[in-house]
Amino acid sequence: MNYAAIPAGTPVKFVLHAHDAMNSFWVPQLGGQQYTMTDMPMKLWLQADHPGNYLGRSANYSGKGFAKMEFHILSKSKSDFNSWIKNVKATEPALTTAKYNQLLKPNNVGTMTFSSYPKALDKDNNAEMKNMKGMNMSDNMKGGKKK
Repeated sequence: MNYAAIPAGTPVKFVLHAHDAMNSFWVPQLGGQQYTMTDMPMKLWLQADHPGNYLGRSANYSGKGFAKMEFHILSKSKSDFNSWIKNVKATEPALTTAKYNQLLKPNNVGTMTFSSYPKALDKDNNAEMKNMKGMNMSDNMKGGKKK
């Protein structure tokens, strides 16, 4: 991701996960940081109290291109956010599964905006979250099975 637009004064839930190397999603001005690992979706709530441009970074070294792994959280007033949504829906392409898979490959890209995303991603993320509900994390950390 290279930017996300959010409404000011509204809590926004991000569902994050890594597809290969462990990483970290960090927006210092908004106080939120969450580490991500493969097949372990994590949630992070962020809220920008005021409109503005908040710099986010990857905070975990992950190889070539790491120094350019940054993004922006663009917080907009409610009316500006609603206008932005209307404009994006009218002018930007949908994110296809093929394009999504291309974006998963290591690369640095310019700013991209999509009007929608493949609904199959919801199913994949929901399945991963359901699989996590049965996990006892303390047992997994010990490396043993529950007795």
